[in-house]
Amino acid sequence: MADNRYFEEIGKNFSAWSDPYDVSQRILLFERLLRKVSNFEHAIEIGCGFGGMTEYFVRLFKDLTVLDVSLDLASNTGNKYGVPHLIGDATHLEISDNCYGVVVSSECIEHTGDPIEAVRQMYRILKPGG
Repeated sequence: MADNRYFEEIGKNFSAWSDPYDVSQRILLFERLLRKVSNFEHAIEIGCGFGGMTEYFVRLFKDLTVLDVSLDLASNTGNKYGVPHLIGDATHLEISDNCYGVVVSSECIEHTGDPIEAVRQMYRILKPGG
């Protein structure tokens, strides 16, 4: 796992750098993409950050878990929205294969050391047909 001190430090001010317009546009994109999804029960958000998208996802999915490389961001977001949280690196997910019906991620993989491996890991934990 990469040195997480950077994410712990910037996480304290992460929400101040967020643009509400950007978040609203990402929500519109997810609304179009998720029209094809039939299983809205067991989902995970990889790279939840301060929860800008979590607010949308928690209303959409019956059972949402959030994950972030930052302990503070993951726990704060999980606690804020009343959902389980995990701490982990998107390129080394310590999650069993095929266990989530939906895997969502926004503004995460481009911040990893290996974006291709992050996508592989997300696909690995996705249930067949998810």
